[in-house]
Formats: sequence, structure tokens, C-alpha cells
Amino acid sequence: MSKKNNKVIGVMMLILLINVFHGLTQPREPRFKTYSTESGLSHNGVACIIEDAEGFIWFGTWDGLNRYDGNDFVVYKSQPGDRSTLKNNKIRDIVEGKREYLWIRTFDKKVYRFDKRKEEFLPIITTDKGESLEHLFVAKIIPTANGDVWLTTEENGVICVSESDNGAPHVVNYGTESPYLEDNVNFIFEDNGHRIWFGTTGGLRCLIKENNTYVPHLTSAIPSYGAMLNFTKATADKEGSVFFATSEGIVLQYEPATKAFSQKSILKGRILDMLISKTGKLYLTAENQGLTIYDYRNASYQQYTNGHATYLSMYEDRSGNIWLEPERDGVVLYEPTSNIFRPFVHKKDHNLPFMPRGTFENDGSFKVFEDVNNVVWVCMKWGGFGYYDKGKNDLSYFYNNPEDKNRLFSNNLVAAYSDKKGVLWFCTRNGGVHKATFFSDNFKHGRLVDTAPGRFDNEIRALLRDSDGKVWLTNKHGDIYFHKNGNLKRLENDQIPGSIYCITEDRNKNIWIGTKGYGLVKLMPENEQRTKYHATRYENDPNDIASLSSNQIYSITEDHKGRLWIGTFQKGLNLLVEESGEVRFKNVYNSFKNYPKRTFNVIRHSIQGPDNRIWLGTTDGLLRFDPDESPDNMKFIPTVKVAGDKHSLGNNDIMYLFRSKSQEVWIGTFGGGLNKVMNKAGQFDTNLKFMAFTKEQGLPNDIILSITEESNGNLWMTTENGIAMLDVKTQEFRNYSTYNGLPRTDFSEAACLQLPNGEIFFGCMDGYISFYPDKIVNEKFPGNMVFTEMQIYNKDIDITDPKSPLKTSVNYADEIVLSHDEDVITIAYTVLDYRFPDDISYAYILEGYDKEWHNVKNQKQATYTKIPPGRYTFRVKTVNSGHFENVPEKSISIIVKKPWWLSNWAILCYIILAICALEIARRIVFTMIKLKHKITVEKKMTELKMQFFTNISHELRTPLTLLVNPLLKLKQTETLSEKGAKYLDVANKNTNRMVRFVNQLLDFRKIQARKAELHIEKVELVAFICQLLDNFEDLVEDKNVNIKVIPSAPEVYAWCDKDKMDIVFFNIISNAVKFSPKDSDITIRIEKNRGYLYIQVVDEGEGVAEDQLDAIFELYYEGGDRQHKAFKGTGIGLALSKDIVELHKGTLRAEKNRQIGMTFTIALPDGKAHFDPADLKKEPVALCEDEVYPNSASESLDTTMFTDKDLPKLLLVEDNPELRRFIANEFRTVYHIYEASNGKEGYKMAVDVMPDVVISDVMMPEVSGIEMLEKLKSDASTSHIPIILLTAKSTIEDQIKGLSYGADFYITKPFHIDYVRYLLRNLMKSRQKIVADMLAKPTVLKLEPSEVVITSKDEAFLIEVIQIIENGMSDTSFNIDTAVNAMAMGRTTFYKKLKSLTNMSPVEFIRDIRLKRAKQLLDTGELTITEVAYKVGFNSSGYFSTCFKEMYEISPSDYLKKSNKP
Repeated sequence: MSKKNNKVIGVMMLILLINVFHGLTQPREPRFKTYSTESGLSHNGVACIIEDAEGFIWFGTWDGLNRYDGNDFVVYKSQPGDRSTLKNNKIRDIVEGKREYLWIRTFDKKVYRFDKRKEEFLPIITTDKGESLEHLFVAKIIPTANGDVWLTTEENGVICVSESDNGAPHVVNYGTESPYLEDNVNFIFEDNGHRIWFGTTGGLRCLIKENNTYVPHLTSAIPSYGAMLNFTKATADKEGSVFFATSEGIVLQYEPATKAFSQKSILKGRILDMLISKTGKLYLTAENQGLTIYDYRNASYQQYTNGHATYLSMYEDRSGNIWLEPERDGVVLYEPTSNIFRPFVHKKDHNLPFMPRGTFENDGSFKVFEDVNNVVWVCMKWGGFGYYDKGKNDLSYFYNNPEDKNRLFSNNLVAAYSDKKGVLWFCTRNGGVHKATFFSDNFKHGRLVDTAPGRFDNEIRALLRDSDGKVWLTNKHGDIYFHKNGNLKRLENDQIPGSIYCITEDRNKNIWIGTKGYGLVKLMPENEQRTKYHATRYENDPNDIASLSSNQIYSITEDHKGRLWIGTFQKGLNLLVEESGEVRFKNVYNSFKNYPKRTFNVIRHSIQGPDNRIWLGTTDGLLRFDPDESPDNMKFIPTVKVAGDKHSLGNNDIMYLFRSKSQEVWIGTFGGGLNKVMNKAGQFDTNLKFMAFTKEQGLPNDIILSITEESNGNLWMTTENGIAMLDVKTQEFRNYSTYNGLPRTDFSEAACLQLPNGEIFFGCMDGYISFYPDKIVNEKFPGNMVFTEMQIYNKDIDITDPKSPLKTSVNYADEIVLSHDEDVITIAYTVLDYRFPDDISYAYILEGYDKEWHNVKNQKQATYTKIPPGRYTFRVKTVNSGHFENVPEKSISIIVKKPWWLSNWAILCYIILAICALEIARRIVFTMIKLKHKITVEKKMTELKMQFFTNISHELRTPLTLLVNPLLKLKQTETLSEKGAKYLDVANKNTNRMVRFVNQLLDFRKIQARKAELHIEKVELVAFICQLLDNFEDLVEDKNVNIKVIPSAPEVYAWCDKDKMDIVFFNIISNAVKFSPKDSDITIRIEKNRGYLYIQVVDEGEGVAEDQLDAIFELYYEGGDRQHKAFKGTGIGLALSKDIVELHKGTLRAEKNRQIGMTFTIALPDGKAHFDPADLKKEPVALCEDEVYPNSASESLDTTMFTDKDLPKLLLVEDNPELRRFIANEFRTVYHIYEASNGKEGYKMAVDVMPDVVISDVMMPEVSGIEMLEKLKSDASTSHIPIILLTAKSTIEDQIKGLSYGADFYITKPFHIDYVRYLLRNLMKSRQKIVADMLAKPTVLKLEPSEVVITSKDEAFLIEVIQIIENGMSDTSFNIDTAVNAMAMGRTTFYKKLKSLTNMSPVEFIRDIRLKRAKQLLDTGELTITEVAYKVGFNSSGYFSTCFKEMYEISPSDYLKKSNKP
């Protein structure tokens, strides 16, 4: 085939490719975003832009290096006071090398290596041999494939920087260390075999790296080639051949296989640039020689001088076009297919003057590059920036035409860059960084009218595809358009004046249109082509209930039987009924009796569901009904949102209903997102269950306007924030907005349509959007997840800090090691995709801590607090499957160290300490067990001692009683000699002392058991103590001890328990007297001072040692001095005294006098405020058991009230026969005595003899006195008998117990017999008086229990007897038998009990009651004597008068006369 034919075919193919790929070589409509210092950029002046291998965008600014991750800028620069080695913050160039290094050239032409891992700059200022490089100025940075970096200097020197094993740079200045590279290098070039070529002014050199050392590649005999040539450029073809150009116009070719050179002289003068095209031809430029094409395979070339133009550099795009940098403004395009040169020049904001140069160099303003979409971008010489539009064959402005008033940018660029995903970054001379993001043209935006006169002309509210395949598009202006085969035609019809809101076609091919405000319109075709229609309008007539209920029609649905159901906006549902050619409507005004009242009236959309029911979407929820039912009896089923039920409707305001091909129902709501009906086929009769999809699940917005379905079942819906596609299988959303190429317009409600060919239409506020779902191009690129930042306690980590948990940047770290107290950490992450950074959703998990992934949408950081020590892995990934080819994910290990107290050494120490502690604890426990055992034994011994003393005390009380009373009788009844009387007094005193000691033991037992009670009263202490001293009269006299009482006043009063303080004073004075030597003094001082009452007892005895002063108050302390053994006691007295004083809130202390003797000091708080009110004594006790009683002869019991036959009966129950006989002998003259030895005998005898009084001991064999007392008081026949208890138990608890069972008195042993005598006498008198009072006023008996005589049961007995007598007294036949029967008691028992209580027989008692009632009746003066007699039960008035006179010593007639006197 000839070259000409080849050329023609090439041109044809090029034209075809241009037509096919025209859309692919033009930039799509971009989305712009501008970054400045307000966005975080360190300076608006940007000199260079690159994207590194990971995807970070780096900006070299006038104030430091900036890294951008799509969210934030991170600035690296030198700052005052830091350790940075960066001397100049103005960045001129950025070049990426290997091993996470960036090579930076600053404006002072120095080079720094920036380590991205350590985030630090390293200056290249010295060689390995110590040579300074400060004087050199770097011109270019050239990285090589092996990671080394070569630097060329403005002096044409060469420096190589490689990395040593420890990461330090290995710097070699070949300009000084190599004789062949001394300041004469024009270029450095690396070929495909990684050979490094150096073009010098004196030949060509080549080095290759072997064993980390560069050695000459050419033969050692000839280390260079072409020593006479000045080499200027180098390039290589795909086969590996290397081409070199010289300033003499010669081209050399090197074949690596043979290591042979060949050369050919082509041009005259210096070759400025050299390029091998994709066709394998070598392009050359030289000064004033245009463009030369050299076919090195055929050894031929062709030159295009193009007016002797000079081209400084060349760039070949992917389509094979050559872009030439001219000597002056603009750019020149050479099309190899047509050999045409096309110069392009743009108008500039500022016409910069051309500056002639001595040498032809690229000044840096010219740049050509292509993006991933094959769009060629050109930064033209001396200004101008645009893209190549192949369709127009023009270099178009990019929103920067200086003459366009709507331009967005200046076209004087400083830097421009297109990243791996096609995002364009550029910086103009006006400052700042601009980002242009391009998206696929997936969506077509159409308008009904290009220049719409009104706002409703392009607002499409209803869409329809009819049975002919025409697409109907209607607007709110009332216009109808047909869209078919890409053509748009308007229906000429002026009969629809209102806004069209819905449209449908019935089975008869009639078109029904619902309008807002103008009712329902029916279009019937007038011709077979159905291009003309006749319109019929139906509207609301207020005077016709069979008309439409409203003119605002929002939905029209035809059911399976062809019936039309019309939903209105305010008046509910309508059914169109056509009968005999007449159309009428059924609605709530004439039918639908079961339609919900005042609700569900605003119907937005309707469909016929899979259950054949009509589904109405309203603003009040979902309403369903069966259309086959009679309209008058239709059952309407409402479904609404239920608070707290996540399976209920998401929102009651329903915008759209959609029935899918799989018979699923989807509901779009206003604010409740997308709702899927979960009921399966055949289950729609039950309550509907829903699954809601909202922004939480990935929707862009919770307002769903319309829904349709593509062929594969995926749903497409419009929202208030773009379009969303739901993959129904994975339930994942893919959202489309303006960043995805969606035109900027809002969508209309319920305006959607799908065509049989798959095309989808959505109505908009400004036209319509159409697209093919299966043709949507989702541009996917590999995604890279990175960590951008880490914070502890919301502060950025400084990796240069020695205490930092990171030693490298977090993105390059393998692990993060945290101390235990660094418990609030934040890790920021992102996918380096700058197209839609906010449209990416993330999920993260901290393995070992979290149980599941956290889906956080577009949140780009994770914060954790209080992570326990351990090893974890933090993982983060994207959850959008449609953005990337892969699933970007990144992980990092996090180690939280244990605190020092949980370290292994600490745990070992703890174990050792625990073992030691256990051993110590074991020893302590054993010691404590021993001590506890010892204490238990001691307590038991103490308890046994106390129990022993207590038992002795109790046993002594009965003998003491038999001592005290006979001695008292001897003194009262016998006449003794003086000596005998003296002996009797000694016996009395010691008996009293013995009683005191017994009481003291019992009191101490109470205090030890914390059961002691105080009876506080006001006591005059001076007289009290003086009276107490009488007990020591004999002892004082024997030892000739002088006792002095020195009060601060004649009378000193104290509030105390007199009996208990008697014990205290007695013990202290007794000790003082006991241990005082003969002829000594004892001083007792009584005084008040500062709220306290002090009583001091000072003696002149030997005392005790200082270390024993506290011990003397301990229990059973007896002293250790042998000379006092004769005076040792029980060791209880002082311990008891101290406890009693402390009960009074006071203190008792002992101190040794300076010279001789001891002083005991009692301190009592003054007053009574410190006592519990319950402890204050209400009334003084009249008698106590040790008081001296008067002579019983003069105060003996009055026996004149009793005859011998009527002597009271006294029952003595006592197990001690001596005491029982003694008491019996004492009372035999005045009582009939009955004796019993225990409670069992006593109870039986009491029942048999019915005594008047019982005296009983408490502690007795078989049955105790308390048990007998309970039985007697529980028996109605004996409950009236008064009982006196005698016992050795003197505690207040025992007394209360006895009294609670009904005892009348409780007397403790030892007691005085006279006390018992007077007690019995008073008891009998009190008994007789109370009964007499009760009988004196039987009708007004006061039902209060007597203090001692009559128990509550006795009161009830007497009340009942009196009531029976009063009820039957008018009956003359009423007698004792009637009363006994009424009381349900035996006659003898009743007789004894009544006799015991009243001292009268039952007959006497009844007569007494009758006479007293008669006296009351006579006092009224309304009845005669005869009437009164019969009224109170007397048969004869004469017998009544006799009895009345006998009782009152006056006849009834005289009494009546006396009563009537005025």
C-alpha cells in the first residue's frame, strides 16, 4: 500500500476517532472549590503542586510545605524556636522520591529531603567527606529508579544523594570527586536499563551502580564517548535504544545489546529538544529550524521550518499530537496526520513583555499535561490556560476568558496539576488553590421551553407514557408536551387552564388529567393517530352533592375493573360512576359512610396494591379499602405511625406509593424516609409492618418525592437532596448529586416515569432529568485509606517529643504505644479521593475492645476513652461499594501499657508481698484466735464470777429477809439491856451493810449488761453525805480518823440518781477510811465550778503507785501491796463507782497527793439538761424497803371491820418454809392464812378457797410465781384477786414483767414485814372504797381501771352484772339464779367472786342496786312510792319502805317530803 493511501486511511480513522471520542476529550461540567488561608493553607502564593504515591496533595507555598488530605491542611515549615533545619520557607519545587521522601527546592536554590514518616527536613549541605555544599545552587532534582537522587547545579555540577543502611543520606559531589564530571554536565538521563548518562560539554559519560557504588559503564579504557562533542539532550525508545543530541546538530544512537554508538548529523547548530513519538519517530527542534522528524529506522528525516520558528520544548499527547513551546506567546499544535501547525494564543489579564534571553531556556511558564479523561491541558507561554477541544479543534478558555464578565479565574497560572482521579488543581497569580472536579455525563437535563416566560412553564408535575408510546410531559402552566424519538412537541389545546398535577390513561385510551383548582379533565382522541383530543371538564358544584368533592386533584387510579378513583387534596376520595352516559361522583357527601371523619382528606398519591385494595397515601397516614365492596359499606383500614414502634410507618405524611414488579409496596414519606411493607403476599389483612430506610441507612435525605424501578429491580427515587438508587438485594444506597453530574435543579412531587427501553424520567422544577440506569458510568479508581492525624486529650501528637507514643507519622506507624493514663485518643482517617470526600461513608472497629463495627457515615475520626491495658487493632474501611475498585481499608496496632503497679515486676512484688501478708495474717489470725480464746475464757470466767455473785446475791436475799425482820421485831417488842441493845444495833448495821453489798453486786451486773436505768432527782449533797458518814462511825472511832466535810455553801444541790450515787460515795469514803492510818484526817470537799459539781475525798493513806492509778478502776483489782491484804475486797466497788459516774455523764479519777495520801475526784455536770427526759423521776417514792417503820402496835391493821368468821383470806405461796411460816405468823391474827409451797399448789388453792389477797414468791419449783399470776389473771373467776409478788429479782425489767401480767405490787427481798402489813391494809381499804363508789352510782359508773384493786376483767364483770340487774330489776321474779344464768357462771363461783369484789352476797348486792335506783326515781318527783317500789322490783310497798329505811335511815315518804321542800 502506498504512503498516500496510508495517509488517507489515517486521516479517515482520525476523523472517526474524533467523532467517537469527542465527548471523552472535552472536560465535563466541573464543580469548583477554592482553598485559601481561610481554609488552612499557609499562604495563598502556591508555586508547585504534586500528588504523592499515597494520594496526598502537596503544595509548595511561599510559607512552607502544605499537605492536603481532602479535609485539612497540614503545614510543615520552620518556625521560631523550633529544631527545623529549613532555612527558607519559600518552596520552589517538590519532587517525590522513593522511601517516603519528598525532595524540596527552596527559593534560595537549596535542597532538603523531607521525611514523611518523621515529618522533618534534612538539608543536603555536606558530603560524606565533609565537603561543604553551601556555595552551590541546585538547578534540578532528578530521582532514579533505585531510589537515589541526582542534583544538578547552576554551575553544571553533579551531586548524588543515596540512602545508607541507617537512613542517613550518603552524599557524593561528583563535580569534585570525578575528573570527568567537573562542572560541565548539561543533563542527566536514566535509560531503561537503569544506566545513568551524563551529557557534558566534553563528551558522554555513563555510570552504573554495582554493590552500592557507581562505576563507569563504558570501557575503562574509554570512560567517555565523543569527547569533542557538547551533549545537550537524551531520550530512549521502547526497545531500549538511547538517543543523544549535541549542540553541533548531531544525533547519536546507543545500542545496549552491542554497546555500540552510531551518529548522524541532521541539524545545524544546537538541538534544543528531542522526543521519540509513539510511532517510533524522533522529533527534533533547533534554533530557527522549526520541527524536524527523523525516522531512525529508515535513516531519513523531514524538516518543517514553519517560518524558521524556534521551539524550545515538546510534548506528545495520547492521540499523537505534538505540542510545541514557542519562543514567544502561546502554544503550537502539530498534527502529524495532517502536518499542520496550529498556533494558539489566549488573551491575558496582564500582557507581560517578551524578555529576550541570551540562551533559549524554558522559563517554567509553559506546561502541557493530560488528565485521566484524555483531556489535554495547556499552560501557555507567558500566560493563558485552557483545554484542547478536539471537536472545535481549538484551545478553549477554561472559565477564564478575560473578556468574559462571568469568568471565574485569571488565566495567568503559576502551577497546575491533574491528579490520578482527574481532579484538576491550579493556582493563578491571584493566589489560592482552585480545584475542579469533573463527573460523568450520566444525566440529561431537558427543558420544555428554552426561554420560559413564566416560572411554571418548565415545572413538570406529571408524566405519562400512553399506549402509543408517546411520553406526556405536563407543566404547572397547563401545557402538554409529547416526547417521542427524541422530539418534543406541544399539544395545541387551550381547554386546560389549570396546573396539571396528575395524568393517567384508562383502558379505553382516554386520558384523564387532574388539576389543582380546575377539577378533572377527560381527553378523548378525535382521530386514529390520536394527535387531537376533545376535552371534557368535571368540577365541583357546591349545589350538587353528586359532583366532585374538590377541584384540587392530586391522584387518579384505575382499578382492575376499570373504575376510576380520584384523590383530592382537601376533600378526600371520589369514585367516578358513569350511568346512562351521565357521570356522577361518589364521595363522603353522598356515600362512603365508613370513611374516617375529618382525617385522611388530603390524598397525595394512590395505587392499587398487590392485595387488590386501593392504597391511599395521605398526610394522615395510609388508608386502604376493597374497591369491590359497596361504597356505602366499604371498610377503610387506616395505618399510621405508632410512637415507640420501629416497625410502624415512618411518618404519616405520605408523598408517594410504589408497587414493584415483585409485588412489594414501597412508601415515600415526608421526613420518614423510604418505607418498605414487610408483609408477604396473602398477609395484607393483618397489621402492616414496615422497614424504614432513612439517612441512617444511607439516604441523602428523608423526604422522598417519587419512586420508580429499573429492569433489575433496583429502585430509583428523587429526594430533596438529589437522586438515590437502592440496591434491593444488598439494601445499599448509591446517591447522586451535583458532584456526580446531576444538574442543579429541584425535583417535583410524584413525577417519574420508566420507559420500556429502560430510560427513566424525573420531573423537575426546571424541566426534566432523563437517564439510562444501566449506562450510568460510575468512575472507579483504586482507593487508599490513610491516617491523617492522632490526638491525645484533643491535642495533636508531636512526634519529635521524646515522650510521644509515636516516633513516626501515624500514617506510617506500625503500632501506637500508649501509657495507661493516655486514655482519650482520637485517630483521624480518610480516603484520599478529592472528587466527593463528603460522600464516602466509613466504618471502624477496635478489635479486642469493640464487639461490632461502628458505621459513622462521613465522619472521619474515631475517639476512644478509658481503653484498658492490652493489645488492640484499629481498623477502618469504607462502606460505599460504588466509589472504588477496591474496599479501602487500613489498620494499626494499639498497645496500651499497663501501669507500673500492674507490670510484671509489680505483680511479682505483689505476689511476694501477698505471701508475706498471708504469713503475717496467718500469724496474726492465730494470735488473735489465741487472744480471742483467752478473752473468751476471761469473759466466761468474768461471766461466771458475775453469775456466781448474782446467784449468791439472790440466794442471800431470803436469809437477809429473815434476819432483818426478826432483828426489827426484837428491837420493837423486846426490852434489852444496854449491852444487848448495842449488840442489836451492831447486828442491824451489818445486816444493812450486807444488803447494800448485795444490791451493789446486782447494780454492777446491770451496768455490765447495759441495762441500768437512772432515776434522776434533785438531791442536797451536804446532808446526803453527812447522813452516809453514820455508816462508818464505829470504824472511824476505832482508828481515831477525823472526817471533815467542807462544802462551798451550806446547801449544795445535785441532779443524780440518789440510790446509785449512794453506792459511789459509800465505796470511795469506805476506801478512804479503810486505808487511812490511825490518827489521820479525811477531807471531803464539795464545790461548783464552771458548770460542774466537784466532790473530792482526800485521805492520808499510802495510796498506790502512779502507774496503778488507772488500774484501780478495773474490775477485780485488789492492789499488789502486801500490807493491805487484810483490807482486800472483791475488786468491784471502784469499777462500779466509775461506771455509775459515767452514766451520769461525769468523771471519776484518782491522783496521788504530793506529800501523802490520795485524792478521789468526782465531777458531775451541773443541772439536768444533759440527762434523757425519760430518766427524770416524776414523783418521789414514799417507801423503800430499808426504811425504818413505826411501831406496828400503834399502826396495826384495823380488824374491827371484820368478824372472826369474815376475816379476809390470805394465800401465801413461798417455797422457803421458814419465810412462809414467819409471814403467816405475822398476819395470822388479822387474816385467814392459806399456804402453798409452789405456783402449782398456789393456783389450785386460789381456785378452791377464792382468797382476798395472794402473796407469792417469783422463783419457785414446778410453776413460778409469774406463771401462776398469768393463770389467775386469765381466769374470770380469779381475775379479781389482788396479788403481791415477793422476789429476789430486783431489776426493773423483772418488776415491769410482773406488773404487766397483772401483779398489784412487786416487793424485792429483803423487805420489812411492816411495809407488807401497811401495803395489805391500804390495798383492802382502797378495794372497799372503789366498790362502794361503783355501787353508789351504778348508772353513771366511770369505766376507768382502778390503779391497783380492780383489773380490766373485774370492771367488765361488774359492769355486766349491774347491766343485768338494771335490765331485770322491774321484774319481781328476778333473783340470783337469773343473774348467774345470764353470766354463764357457776353459782358458787359467781357468789365468791361477787362477794370478794363487793363484800356483799348476790342477794344483798341486787337489793342494794334496786334501792339506789328507787332513790334516783324518788328524786325525780314524778312517781309515787308504790310506783317506784314496783318499778324497781318489790312486790310490796311496805317491804320496800322497810328496806329503804334500813339503808338510808329515813322512810320513803319522809324522804319524798324532804326532797320537795323548796
